[in-house]
Amino acid sequence: GVNDFACGSDMYMKIAAEMGYEGEIITLHHNHHPVPRSHFLVAEAMLKEYTNIVSVNDGYTGYPGTTELAYEIVESALMANPNVKAVWATFDLEAIGAMQACQAMGRDDIIIIGYDGEADVLKTIEEGGQIIGTVITGFKDACENVITVAEQMAAGEEVNAFYDIEYILIDSTNIAEYKDYYAEYE
Repeated sequence: GVNDFACGSDMYMKIAAEMGYEGEIITLHHNHHPVPRSHFLVAEAMLKEYTNIVSVNDGYTGYPGTTELAYEIVESALMANPNVKAVWATFDLEAIGAMQACQAMGRDDIIIIGYDGEADVLKTIEEGGQIIGTVITGFKDACENVITVAEQMAAGEEVNAFYDIEYILIDSTNIAEYKDYYAEYE
């Protein structure tokens, strides 16, 4: 499995650093899947430690309709909180909706983070847009590992109870290496 708690920590440390560890944020999340749930739990823990970062709106999204829900939440939150510096999304569909709302309101000064390596997000990062980072997971390597472990189990060998699936935080420093990440699947 992906260590989603470690991943969330890397995501939010990236955006917290970009914010200078201070300022108002909007958080987006939902509880219907363990990935956004774990990311949000990490965000909550970090906000207890970095008290100069203040969540002024906690937006609850869902699936399907994530992008539209994120848009509505961010649009409404920005009307009430014009000093927001960042949106801490738990995955890319939320980040895309947040970015669309920011753009519609002329707020290109707000930075956003996501997770999933969606093609639109990778393009935004490559172009220096508002979404400053996303995370991709090494599912290809994980699938190869599953086959190896299955063969070991079939042979009666002892295997580990947990195998970590690699994840990579993509930002402006490494986007050139990963911008075509999904091209092989299209």
